Amino acid sequence: DLSSLTRAEMEKTSPFKELYLAAKERVGRMEIKVVEVDNAIEQTLFEVYASMALGTDRGHNSFENH
Repeated sequence: DLSSLTRAEMEKTSPFKELYLAAKERVGRMEIKVVEVDNAIEQTLFEVYASMALGTDRGHNSFENH
């Protein structure tokens, strides 16, 4: 069970190492864009709108922190 191991211990295990390297490669291929929104209210509204427009509003964004 990997949940009982420390990060350093997990890094030495084959399953974790393989999953980590695959995720690292996937993230490395991602194209990202950044939008800076200084106003907290506008930022909140933008995050909700962007998630709906990009189709990430179900399962990826809960907005429980707003």
